Amino acid sequence: MSAVALSTSQSTVAFNEPLDLLTLALDERVRIRLRGGRELRGRLQAYDFHLNCILSDVEETVTEIIYSEEDPTVVVSQKTIKNSYSLIYVRGDSVVVVFPQGAESEPTGSVVADAE
Repeated sequence: MSAVALSTSQSTVAFNEPLDLLTLALDERVRIRLRGGRELRGRLQAYDFHLNCILSDVEETVTEIIYSEEDPTVVVSQKTIKNSYSLIYVRGDSVVVVFPQGAESEPTGSVVADAE
């Protein structure tokens, strides 16, 4: 795999592999979205190539959405539960996306179709 350079306002960082991004995030705060509507924010202590992670000082947010039985596209209710943990292990097969520190905001923009 060839190296990819990412330029920020402070510096340019080269990535040879996707996991290089996590190497830069070690001992930094990250946000991890998991399957099932869960999200974790904490300090990344360790990870492996399966995306198994150890996080410290963790805040977990669980969002439960209840849909209508008559129309499954209609949201009947939504509740959010927050939990705190000093140290947790996250199994990699539940990880959907990892946001390193500084990438905390949601992506903005729109989808643009290719012109034919």
